[in-house]
Amino acid sequence: MLITGGYDVVQKTFNGEPIPLAFELNVSTEIYDPATGLRELISPIGATPEAIFNPDYSHVFQLPWVTDTGQDIVVLGEEAKPVLMQADSALAGNFWEIDLPRPGPAKGGNGASTVMLPLRLDSQAWGYQPGAIMMVGGGTDSQLASADALDFAGGAWTHRIDLDTERHHPSTTILPDGKIFVVGGHPKAALPKPQNALLIDPAQNFSVVSSGQMVTTRGYHTVSLLLPDGRVLVAGGRTGGVTGPTDEQPTMEIYSPPYLLSLIHIS
Repeated sequence: MLITGGYDVVQKTFNGEPIPLAFELNVSTEIYDPATGLRELISPIGATPEAIFNPDYSHVFQLPWVTDTGQDIVVLGEEAKPVLMQADSALAGNFWEIDLPRPGPAKGGNGASTVMLPLRLDSQAWGYQPGAIMMVGGGTDSQLASADALDFAGGAWTHRIDLDTERHHPSTTILPDGKIFVVGGHPKAALPKPQNALLIDPAQNFSVVSSGQMVTTRGYHTVSLLLPDGRVLVAGGRTGGVTGPTDEQPTMEIYSPPYLLSLIHIS
């Protein structure tokens, strides 16, 4: 298990003075082996690119290919700049930082949700190459109501998809038919919280359609999980009412995608 990011300290001040940011952020990587309980430091603080850090949640993926110089992992931090790495302590991570931030203002990776787009046997079939990544929502004005796709083969962010509303901290799930299920999140201002779910279809030039309403408003800390029967479990999240943990929703809902309606049951 690859571990990245996080805060190095919980205490923000010492003797009444703020702790310098450089000491607060845990910019390092390590490997944890659940079979043995052992940890291995891959790259220490000072040898790890700060671009991998995100104060909320980093975006980390195992790529379906390996670069000529050995990297096969991508990390996108708060700045949404891809950093390729190799989980090898002898090479101190073998990092390759790519100056290719998400279009728009800085910090486009903060408050976003990210998925690796479905892999295809025919890599040209859906208009992107294997390993392409979609980042949904965000934390700055021009990215809150959009999704952006990064295609490494073309060396660019190739698509900008307009969402129905602003979504900070949404949740995304890849469905068995290749569509991307987007749910939850909240706007930056006191606007109606999005209870509407979306389906983004990469096979149809990333078209977006609405797909039902949640019973509960779910913002920060929303999670969604594909179940073995094809449905999606959506749980947790804050409504944006009471501030803090007391607003966490101790409930869950089940979403049934449209493809379940087309199943034929023979008795």
